[in-house]
Amino acid sequence: SPAQHVVGVTSVDRADGKSTVAANLALALAGDEQRVLLVDLDLANPTTHKLFGFRNDVGLSDVMQGELDLLTAARQTLVSSLHVLPAGSNTESLNLSAAELAQFFAEASREFDVVVVDTACVLNSSTAREVASQVDGMIMVWKPDSTNADVGRTAADVLRKSARTVFGAVANFDQAAALKATRAASRSMPLDPAALVALQ
Repeated sequence: SPAQHVVGVTSVDRADGKSTVAANLALALAGDEQRVLLVDLDLANPTTHKLFGFRNDVGLSDVMQGELDLLTAARQTLVSSLHVLPAGSNTESLNLSAAELAQFFAEASREFDVVVVDTACVLNSSTAREVASQVDGMIMVWKPDSTNADVGRTAADVLRKSARTVFGAVANFDQAAALKATRAASRSMPLDPAALVALQ
């Protein structure tokens, strides 16, 4: 059966910022005194190790091929309760089945309170869809300012069909677009200073 306490993060397109969202989610959860593992399962475009300043010489590929155990391969970050498992350098021949993923997630869940999985774009990767079928729930990241609406809807449909549960979507605006949208909103609806104080 699918593992517990496992959250997958996917996206519509490679440039949507899903790895950053996954890393921030893992950091937030680790700050809540939970033991968290962030796994890089975007095998074609591994990024997580770069975000935390690690090398990608060992990682998930070594664990799945039986060369290292999970706790040896996972790297502890500066946040003591957060560990990162990079993709590893030998990912070309790695073709993970649903059963293998389920076994790995079950093992990871025994060692950690929460597992956050940074997986590939849902439209481009069968692995991403396999991950979606084996985790508690998925989050989809997209960029409203650059994502084609039809492509976004197609990605959402594919994810819904693959996943046990879709927790939701994260709209990841780039800074320039977000600032432009904020300025436009403030011109049409002036900010109330009293409301800002109440939110602090």
